Amino acid sequence: MSIALVVGYQGSVTTQAITFAKEEFGATEQQQGRALAAIRFDILISLVIVKLADRTGRRKMLLLGAIVGPILTAFSALAPSLYSFAGMQIVSRSVVTATSVLLTVVGVEEMPAAVRAWASSLMVAAAAFGTAVLFVPLAFADSSPGFWRYMYLPPLLGIPSVFVAGRYIRETKRFTELAVRRKSGLRDSQLRNHLSRLAIIAAWLILMGVFTTPARQFLNDYLREERSFTSGKLSLFGVLTNIPGSFAVLFGGAIADRKGRRFSVGLGLFGFAIGTTVLYLSDGSLLWGGAMLASVFGGLALPSLGIIVPELFPTALRSQASGFSTGFNRIGSAIGLVFGGWLAGHLGYGPTVAWLSISLFAGATIVFFFVPESSRQELEDLNPDDSSANQSTTVSAMNWS
Repeated sequence: MSIALVVGYQGSVTTQAITFAKEEFGATEQQQGRALAAIRFDILISLVIVKLADRTGRRKMLLLGAIVGPILTAFSALAPSLYSFAGMQIVSRSVVTATSVLLTVVGVEEMPAAVRAWASSLMVAAAAFGTAVLFVPLAFADSSPGFWRYMYLPPLLGIPSVFVAGRYIRETKRFTELAVRRKSGLRDSQLRNHLSRLAIIAAWLILMGVFTTPARQFLNDYLREERSFTSGKLSLFGVLTNIPGSFAVLFGGAIADRKGRRFSVGLGLFGFAIGTTVLYLSDGSLLWGGAMLASVFGGLALPSLGIIVPELFPTALRSQASGFSTGFNRIGSAIGLVFGGWLAGHLGYGPTVAWLSISLFAGATIVFFFVPESSRQELEDLNPDDSSANQSTTVSAMNWS
């Protein structure tokens, strides 16, 4: 949980700080959009890390990433320009992204089938608390032009907790079984055997990224430039509108285990799109109400969003598939940021987000009708490759004895 908290902070800090960095560097909305899109190339390095985790084990790469990530994140505070800042973020976020993926994979592999989403909701809640901590330095971001740089330093305080957590984190049972199968000579499942499932996930996550990332990344710019929010008011807004979402995350985990992943994700994404659009097209109480609506429905979807992909792929491919899925989301994010940045320069943030919301409605429809349901099922039942491999290993062991 302590690792999730630090990862949650690191994953959200640029979303909150970018508007102040843009101001210090004298960048335009289009330049900001291109820089944020470039940061999405972190996934190329993340894929290498998660592939190593499928070869050498989850624990080693998880703990290494949890230590190295905060150190690399802190270097962003030294960036002399927007594009050097983006380069530093590509490197640091690649480690943070991989660490986040591995946290989810470990949870999926270790939790009982009946409560995987509930366990995921606890992890998401811990990450959300890390995001909430971020609102403390955000309140002072207006105090000086370069104060945003200090927002990248707090994750360093979490490094000692990783060494403590390392005493209790063990290699997952499923990866240990995979290592035994490999030693017995059985070949791993190949990703090319799961292309149809991967294609459905790719379509859904690309469409989702086109909307969700610009909607989050442009929010502080919109509130500061079009609604005259100060940094203090931004901090208060973040805290008050995210509190309902924090409770919704726990409720979303329970719903996902009872009603299914597709139901919670479909409902959550539809509601998130509506609430976010209202937020960007209104002022006053409607603006705050739209933000809270988006927070609640987004919270309902988050536990399932984190675990659907690792549930749907065998142990030998689980980290890689999760990494590729993050990559698909990054592709959508880059498209949304570049196109959204250009559109915002012509139409403003409100109409831009309204147009982009069409992609999220399409993505939610794909999840609801085409993504396989995975709730309350053992991973081996969802992935016959693991089930048959386990049987073969058992037979081999019996024959040897």
